[in-house]
Amino acid sequence: MFASKLCLNMKIVKPSIQNIDIYGIIVCTLCLLHCIATPLIFFSVALSNDNKILPPFLWKNLDYLFLAISLFIVYNSAKNTTKSIMKYLLGMSWLMLFLVLTNEKIGVFHIPELVTYIASINLAVVHLYNYKYCRC
Repeated sequence: MFASKLCLNMKIVKPSIQNIDIYGIIVCTLCLLHCIATPLIFFSVALSNDNKILPPFLWKNLDYLFLAISLFIVYNSAKNTTKSIMKYLLGMSWLMLFLVLTNEKIGVFHIPELVTYIASINLAVVHLYNYKYCRC
């Protein structure tokens, strides 16, 4: 009885590990949509007549949640890829997204918003390539 439940649980976990790149593509797409919607939300708040309205705290800091989730996904995807170059591409793509988003929060350099979109799309494309061509 216990062994059959364990096998059932292993069957549930195994496909999710194999499809980790799908999760990466989804998270990168959500991150991209968040990056596109954020300026629109902040602009609409700025146009409102009520100066007491502030952008939601969670919305402003959702970038960190996306970075944490994508780090977990990149780590597992790199661990399970069949091509060693993909480990570096996944890591460098995540690092690029991390640096761009961190710079956006801190404001050290002025980087156009387009670079954020490119970083997110780049990570999604690397996940897509890894999903299609680098699986056992």
